[in-house]
Amino acid sequence: MEVALQLLTASDFQSQVSKDFSIHFPNEVATAQLVKVVEMPPYANVERKPFSILLQTTQKDHYYQQAIYTIEQPALGSMQIFLVPVECNEAGMQYEAVFS
Repeated sequence: MEVALQLLTASDFQSQVSKDFSIHFPNEVATAQLVKVVEMPPYANVERKPFSILLQTTQKDHYYQQAIYTIEQPALGSMQIFLVPVECNEAGMQYEAVFS
């Protein structure tokens, strides 16, 4: 079942830090670990406090462009999230999603 993104909050993801997520890229389904949830200051008239998540993959020799991808996690369900590749470290590529 698809998750309503507008209902998700930082605390929904905080409980999933260090847990695995599946990211459905065009040519593969990659396992990614949620490594960080960052709450941001609210602005204007937003219903929820903005936040971002950082997912760590093991992709060392390639990455995917920023786009909307399906992400699945047992506790949270399936969701369509706009991911941006942000850094390649010794473990692999990291992707960030911002929820505003």
